Formats: sequence, structure tokens, C-alpha cells
Amino acid sequence: NENNESLTHTQDGRFVLVSKRTDVTAGVYSLPMFVDGAVAESHGQITTLGEPPQGEPAVPAPVTSAALWPDDGLLLVRTYLGTISFTLPTGIDGVDGVALTPVAAPPLEHDEAIAVDVVRDGYWTVPEAHPEEGSPIWFVPCVR
Repeated sequence: NENNESLTHTQDGRFVLVSKRTDVTAGVYSLPMFVDGAVAESHGQITTLGEPPQGEPAVPAPVTSAALWPDDGLLLVRTYLGTISFTLPTGIDGVDGVALTPVAAPPLEHDEAIAVDVVRDGYWTVPEAHPEEGSPIWFVPCVR
């Protein structure tokens, strides 16, 4: 029973969820192609999702969104502190214990969404904002 704010899928149609926790970890789960009553399979947890800047209060880096590259070889995870990638040589089933790599990210507060773009070879991200404030959509190239 974890908070989840992300949903992506594998090539074979499994749903992948990355949980939002209040520490520097996140659970990674998959569900088979939608079947009523399906139970999520745990793939362990990914850790050290972000450290606050030096001198800042110890704010956790909860996951706000995740996106899986279409070949299942790269998982992008957006947190309040930035974007992280996980190279997955064996797909999502091998995520447990995979090292993370920080990825270039625009300086946005409350960044809440991420989507891969295979045509432009990068990712899109957008912060949470009130409609009257506007909400910039940022593209970040070359994450692979």
C-alpha cells in the first residue's frame, strides 16, 4: 500500500508503477497486461533518489513521475529534486540494484510530469502550476 503518481508500460504491455515514498527510495512494480484483479509484482526498490542541496533542510525526493524508454532499456524518474535515469540491460525486471545516473533537468519547482521523446532523443517535463501562472513545458535532449 504505497502512494503512486506514475504509470508507464513495457514493450510487452505490462504496466510499470514507481511508488512515491517520503524517504529516498521508491518501490518499482509491474502488472501484467490489464486483467481484472491482477496483483502487482514487486521488482524491489531503487534508492538514493536525491539528496537536498548542502545546507538545505533534509527534504526527501519523492517520485512525481516515471517514463520507460520504448525499448525498455531506460527508466526515467522525476522527483522534486531532479531527474534520474536507470539503465536497464535486462528491462524492468532487472531494476533492483541498478545504479542511478542524474540527468540534466531544468530548474523547476514542483516538477510533476515526465515523458520520453524518441523522435527528438530526450524527454519532456512540466511543473505543477496554477492555470493563471502558466506552466512551461521543457525539453531536455540526449538522455541516452
